[in-house]
Amino acid sequence: MERLASITFSGEEFKSSIKNYVPEGHTFKAFPIQFNHFDVNKMSIALLKNWIGYEVLVAKGDTVRHALWVKLVSYPENICAVWVMIACSYKATF
Repeated sequence: MERLASITFSGEEFKSSIKNYVPEGHTFKAFPIQFNHFDVNKMSIALLKNWIGYEVLVAKGDTVRHALWVKLVSYPENICAVWVMIACSYKATF
C-alpha cells in the first residue's frame, strides 16, 4: 500500500511502539526485505549482502537486542511472498 499510494499503514502506531520499546540513548535499526521463495540460505545471503541488513546483524554495543519478524503469504500456483524484517536496538559504545 505504501508503494502504491505513498501512505504508510499504521505508521504512527509503529513509531510509537518503537519509541516505547527502545530505551533512552539507544539506537534502533531495522531492515525489511521481501522474497518469493522459501530458501533460508538464500535469504541469509541476501541479508548479509545488503549494507543495512549487514549492519543490523553485526550491531555492537551495550545491551544489544535483535528481533526477527516473518510473514508468509501464499498464493495459488505455488506463488509466495515472504516478508522478513530484522531489527536491533543497542547503546553505542565509543
